[in-house]
Amino acid sequence: APFPLAQLRPLLAGPLMSIEDHFPTTGLGGILQAALMQDGIAQPVRMFGPQALMGSDDAEVLLQRAGLDAQSLARRICETIS
Repeated sequence: APFPLAQLRPLLAGPLMSIEDHFPTTGLGGILQAALMQDGIAQPVRMFGPQALMGSDDAEVLLQRAGLDAQSLARRICETIS
């Protein structure tokens, strides 16, 4: 497994989140969730990332469309932990 799950166990008390600049399920969050499930750990991983192809534009515009700009992420993370 790419993750040292034994070392990560103390971190599993709170929500786990990954921020991906591509489809969320194909990044580290998806790999982490699969490794946790394989190890029998029922810990959800909240994955933030684009839900559709983004096309071309300035990076700031693309991040905002995907909900990955600072304000959107702050709001979404606060919603996740509250």
